[in-house]
Amino acid sequence: MSTLKVTNIAGLSGSSTNVIEGLAKAWVNLTGTGTISTNDSFNVSSISDQATGKYRITQSNAMSSASYAYGAGHVKSGDNSPHAGYNGSLTTTQWQLESTNFGSYIDADRATGQSFGDLA
Repeated sequence: MSTLKVTNIAGLSGSSTNVIEGLAKAWVNLTGTGTISTNDSFNVSSISDQATGKYRITQSNAMSSASYAYGAGHVKSGDNSPHAGYNGSLTTTQWQLESTNFGSYIDADRATGQSFGDLA
């Protein structure tokens, strides 16, 4: 098997994309009702249920600093104003998904999150 190592990929037209900086460094898709479970993930060593609608994500490999970009989303059957986000201090290895509906924390049927930045 051969290994292909590149820093940039360029299309036939347009600008190139930095492969390393442009990829998610971790992501998770979890079920947040009942006993929470990971449906799929990348670079995530564990998830934990902190409280109703609050899930802590622990990355396998640390970020270089706590100043990385982070995103989240969720689905809850029957909700017409879902919101997922983060409220708290990021660390280089942990972040928290929070799921709310009209300002109240709710357990999400499905929650997703991802982090972007430089690994340590």
